[in-house]
Amino acid sequence: MKKITLVLILAMIITLMATACGNGGSSGSSGDGQDPITLTYMRDGAVREVAVTESAENRGFWHMVDQFEEANPHVTIEWDISYQADFHVKIMAMAAAENMPDIFNTKGSWVQTFFDNNLMSNLKNDIDVNLYREGIFAPFEREGGIYVLPTQFLITSVGYYNKALWADAGFDTFPDNWDDVFVAHDYFQSVGITTIAAGNLDAWWFGSCMMSALGNRFTGGDWTNSIILNDGKAAWTDPEMIETFRMSQRIAELFNPDFNAIPNGVADALFANGRAASTWEGSWTLNYFMEGEDVDPDVVANIGFMLLPQVPNQKGPPNAVSGGTGWGVSVNSQLEGAHRTAAVDLIKMITGREYAEFVMADAGMPTQVDVPVSDPAALHPLMAAYLEWAEGVYLVPIYDIQIDGEVIDIKNRLLMNLLAGDITPEHIAAEVQAAQDRLTFGPAGTGG
Repeated sequence: MKKITLVLILAMIITLMATACGNGGSSGSSGDGQDPITLTYMRDGAVREVAVTESAENRGFWHMVDQFEEANPHVTIEWDISYQADFHVKIMAMAAAENMPDIFNTKGSWVQTFFDNNLMSNLKNDIDVNLYREGIFAPFEREGGIYVLPTQFLITSVGYYNKALWADAGFDTFPDNWDDVFVAHDYFQSVGITTIAAGNLDAWWFGSCMMSALGNRFTGGDWTNSIILNDGKAAWTDPEMIETFRMSQRIAELFNPDFNAIPNGVADALFANGRAASTWEGSWTLNYFMEGEDVDPDVVANIGFMLLPQVPNQKGPPNAVSGGTGWGVSVNSQLEGAHRTAAVDLIKMITGREYAEFVMADAGMPTQVDVPVSDPAALHPLMAAYLEWAEGVYLVPIYDIQIDGEVIDIKNRLLMNLLAGDITPEHIAAEVQAAQDRLTFGPAGTGG
């Protein structure tokens, strides 16, 4: 069995256990004749007051929470909400102590570890699988069970470009090859414009928003699936992945010089205010471009969508983008009876059709449940253009979601060094493969 191996500060664990754990519940009877139930819910993100200003998905989430609480006055939800970096530390501390909240957000790359340690309840018999998009459960299935319900549907490698700036550089559309991108880069440098806005301070941006799609161009899909399964057929040291790392290092020449020192949100602002000609981001950034107070409306009016340029000896399809789902919500495997029923009812509401219809009506945003556009004429022009572009893409796995979390943590940390020119493609490949070899599932280990 794969065990979680983290160096934990005892005081942190004690604090966490005191604030967010256990089955909840209490004795007595509520006003509607049902016994009171208390559920602990740990999730990443902003608190409600801030979250509802950030995106339609957040507004949809809290709308469904309201609906659940109105329908279930005997259920009290105790919230533990923190931003992603802190959430990661807290949930891993609780996982190491095998004392999880009743309900908790789960990242795809954590599923194998949580599954191996029996921390999540199997939800397959609780849901109508056909309600959700085809293939959406791929990161969350293990041995015939479904252990996470998806809370999102996204594309992580959406290319945004400023059509006016690229026209100034001599291109009617964004180039379909990297040589032309570098030609444009010479022009942009001469006028003080960043070619590609990049914010990799938190280490995940390049891996999620560029490398997953870039890698598919070099390796094709069979390589990625082999790495996910750890079946021994593919390795990070394969020539195609070495070339992916080499190309990544070259692409970094197109970034703003401080790309490893700023978060992706700051890079978004560079692009949204005309100081960068393009960026690669997730579909989540559409909300910022459409609603952000510091966004230049002239830039938004000139945004076009593009794919990563093609590469020599390409194996993957030309329209491949990384996407699907990254995060979901799980129920503690220790929950039973009325507590489990209430928890499952809640997570079905915050991931189901009514949630999807709310988000579609609010912003025209696709979700994990495929519902029709409620009012095409009311869509923001940028959203309408995005939906048209997204119809023609081919989704491939997001490395950071489906590949083991320990491997990804090492890869993303070393990518910062690679992109800065401090290590070679061969060095990062060897280090990441060493982490892959330590996995305890698939042929390299003893798990299932």
